Amino acid sequence: MSVNVILDGQGELKGKIQYFHAPRSLSMHADVECSGISTDGTVAVAVGPAKVQSDPTHFMDPYPWFGVAVREGGTGSGDRVRVPVFTNEASALVFCGQADTLVNTTWGVEVIDGNYTIRN
Repeated sequence: MSVNVILDGQGELKGKIQYFHAPRSLSMHADVECSGISTDGTVAVAVGPAKVQSDPTHFMDPYPWFGVAVREGGTGSGDRVRVPVFTNEASALVFCGQADTLVNTTWGVEVIDGNYTIRN
């Protein structure tokens, strides 16, 4: 998985999410439509419309949007990640605005081989 989001010189949001889930052979990407960072800088969120490249189980059929939330756990291992899917744009945009509420919630997936850095 990779995520990058920036504001260009004109203040326009630019970015991409790329995601691969091996057990489902699911591969997709999105142009970022919304992003947010928690007040304390430990959680970043990005969402966009799913552009599915491979989905043999049709998992994404009812979910035209997906996102990524990253909670930074320091240098090295300890970062956590979520990859939620959404049935509509409105739900995705609600999630995008919840970076602060995600700071103190349970995160199931730990990043073992990699490191995310949130810069604001």
